[in-house]
Amino acid sequence: MDDSNGASQAEIHLLRIGLRQGGEIVSAAVDCASVQEVIESPRLEPVPGRTALMLGVVEVRGVPVPVVPLAGTLGASDGDETQHDACRLVVCSLSQGVVAFQVSQIKGIAVCAPSDLQALPIAMAKLGGVFCCDRVLREPEGYRFVIDVSRCLEGLLARNAA
Repeated sequence: MDDSNGASQAEIHLLRIGLRQGGEIVSAAVDCASVQEVIESPRLEPVPGRTALMLGVVEVRGVPVPVVPLAGTLGASDGDETQHDACRLVVCSLSQGVVAFQVSQIKGIAVCAPSDLQALPIAMAKLGGVFCCDRVLREPEGYRFVIDVSRCLEGLLARNAA
């Protein structure tokens, strides 16, 4: 993208996703910079002593990868995602390691300028449930919450350590 001075402005690529929460689909997005790949949700291997926020493990390119319901890290009730067979896994490479986040829908890629993203209103952040989101993208059909998957995983690890 070019601005009025002809300088190039960095583009941000967002993976547009849908998360099932309480019977509704919430529009969200994940920065493609952390996404390795998106795969169909295969049969998950159970893990002994797992918590509700770890669904099991899946083999991705020969490596066992933990599977976490992304909606669950955002405060959705347990099982919102797992009740539906048509889920997808968004495999992300994070500083904490490779993690597969289970989502309900993949809606494509949004390409936007940094200026297209708005800060999450402070009041919304303080009401809870969106601690992993700090930006929103306004689209014709409404707002899409941009999820920081690394922050979600850090929050999940902190909750499990407590």
